[in-house]
Amino acid sequence: MSESQATDIEHYRSDMEYELITARIMQLELLPTDEHLQRLQRKFGTNITSWFEPSGQISGDIWDAWQVSPTKLAVCLVDFSTHGITAAMNTIRFFMLVRHRNKLMRDPAKYVQFLNKELCRVLLPQQSATIIYGIVDITAHTFTYAAAGSTQPLTVQLGTTNVIAGERSGLPLGISDKTSYENRSLSFSPGSALFLYSDAMTETQQADGTFIEDDGVMDILKAASESTGESLDVSKILEGFFNLAVRPLKDDLTAVCLVYPKNGEAK
Repeated sequence: MSESQATDIEHYRSDMEYELITARIMQLELLPTDEHLQRLQRKFGTNITSWFEPSGQISGDIWDAWQVSPTKLAVCLVDFSTHGITAAMNTIRFFMLVRHRNKLMRDPAKYVQFLNKELCRVLLPQQSATIIYGIVDITAHTFTYAAAGSTQPLTVQLGTTNVIAGERSGLPLGISDKTSYENRSLSFSPGSALFLYSDAMTETQQADGTFIEDDGVMDILKAASESTGESLDVSKILEGFFNLAVRPLKDDLTAVCLVYPKNGEAK
């Protein structure tokens, strides 16, 4: 290899590294800020904590939360099948879609159907995304959601091992624009928590070579709830996960925990 070729390769690597760093910064700026989450906590009386850990420089995951009405809070977690620069492009596309608020947001099933049709137009063949999108209603004490190939949403009574898993069937986004989705509901009353997470949790191996899977995630949540009560947050849940998981993780990890204190006041 000539000196000129070596220089060209080094410049190419440098440019690629710069582009990856820039894409990562842009992606991180899409995530809810601490100030935004604190405003939501004051309005809805729920403690909201999150964890975002890419397996590489850029994640295929994205999540968001926003106010739909004075008594309704929307939460969404998406996991694209892509990684790298393509993942950054897809998460930005999705971010622009959900930032364009519309009335369909009040109906999770219809809104997920809308998102699916939009993504079917822009995603390349073999690309797709799983999603769970739902609305916390602090008056009805429910979490009404639609799922498309996502992990199962979990609720737990704080301080207990009483965990309830929601249904999560539904074709991932971006595969067929004819797909329809359905609304499902979980109880989310004072003294409980809602836990949403990407499939890095279920598909991560343990030291013995087995995968954590759905039951393992439920056991992790049960242990964290029983030991921490109303001080439960996402880091305390993931502490149990990291005690089991083999590092480094092979997939992007995103998790969101909403805690609804018994007195209805966020800490």
